[in-house]
Amino acid sequence: MGVLYEKGQGVTQDYYQAFLWFLKAAKQGYADGQARVGFMLVMGQGVEKDQALAADWLRKSAEQDNKVAQFQLGMLYLAGLGVKQDSREASGWFYKAAKQDYARAQYQLSLLLRAGVGVNQTLVAAHYWALRAAQGGHTLAQFSVSGDFYYGQGTPQNYAEAYKWAAKAAESGNAASAFLLADMYLLGKGVPIDLVLAHVLSSLAAAAGYADATIQLSSISDRLSTSELAEAKALAASWKVGNPLPRRAARAKPASTRML
Repeated sequence: MGVLYEKGQGVTQDYYQAFLWFLKAAKQGYADGQARVGFMLVMGQGVEKDQALAADWLRKSAEQDNKVAQFQLGMLYLAGLGVKQDSREASGWFYKAAKQDYARAQYQLSLLLRAGVGVNQTLVAAHYWALRAAQGGHTLAQFSVSGDFYYGQGTPQNYAEAYKWAAKAAESGNAASAFLLADMYLLGKGVPIDLVLAHVLSSLAAAAGYADATIQLSSISDRLSTSELAEAKALAASWKVGNPLPRRAARAKPASTRML
């Protein structure tokens, strides 16, 4: 019933009623109910915010290996909300959830490992967990992994892998990934130099608020012919988040290069 009230399925949406139903389940020891009660207390959803009480319920659920609760409890420890701030404790809960293939925890753990916060800094382990999260569809992790492969951080440099993961993130609307791809086309890193696609991807990044892309757009525009600029603008204008990245139409080879 709690889920029905939470989502408004078959009943009028009512977060307070949802909270009461989840609380009944939580008091009976159900880990999912405990996790939902904890989350609603964190967010103040249907009930007044109470971070300390949220931590208590999340801990009960986390100790039953509920990966969502483990992640949420880790976030409370990382921020010092309802509990004493403790990055090492946070990393421990992230690790428990990460081992259960919870992408958000895997990505958060990778950030701590990359920065050496609460754990010993290790770029190899940071890349490993970011890659696990990226494989689970986590957009920010996909961008992080693309940078690892591009610069050779925590893994051997591999432009093909950098392109693959940046493209996945860019297709989800990640502006920084689109900008990285634009640079790859601009510099010929792992792909042939293509100023039209560099312009297209810079446009997508700029439209998503990436400031450096706006500056780069002007520079690339000066190097394009009128027809190339029109092509780039048309490709950018036709693209929507969630779709494959724009591609240029195949063009026939000049007569002198065609096979006889």
